[in-house]
Amino acid sequence: MKKVMLAVAMLLVASVANAEEINVSVPVTPVVETPAVKQDVKLDLKQPMFDKMSNVDLGMEAAYMVVSTMDWAQTRNMAQRHYTWNVNGEQRFYHESNPVLGNHPSKTKIDLYFVSTDILHYAVAKVIPAGRWRSLWQGLTVTAEAYCVMTNFQKDIDF
Repeated sequence: MKKVMLAVAMLLVASVANAEEINVSVPVTPVVETPAVKQDVKLDLKQPMFDKMSNVDLGMEAAYMVVSTMDWAQTRNMAQRHYTWNVNGEQRFYHESNPVLGNHPSKTKIDLYFVSTDILHYAVAKVIPAGRWRSLWQGLTVTAEAYCVMTNFQKDIDF
């Protein structure tokens, strides 16, 4: 399932990246009382809509994808095995701490969540202007994901 979703996302991105223009028909209603007029709008995809990603930005995106994929694998592992671990001699049962996923998410829900957040993370990074705010966004999210992975490792949760 994970491979299928990843392939669909890659095809979607590739098809948009290879397009030169998109024609969209938009109904426009003028302020004066006349019937709606249909106008053709052309979006030129060759013109940059967002700031280019620097090598540092792309490196931070790669770092996010790495730690996100690690968290994804750990979450799937816990969901599959209903993982248990011993903390101070106590037996504890698996539960997911992410409130979006719920206590015992299915693998499908986990896969959809991580594919969505990975795509959304990149899209948000593209929308944020280059500089301090984009770096802050990427730094905080990489740190948060790394913290989740580290916490899972401390609970002996592997891939």
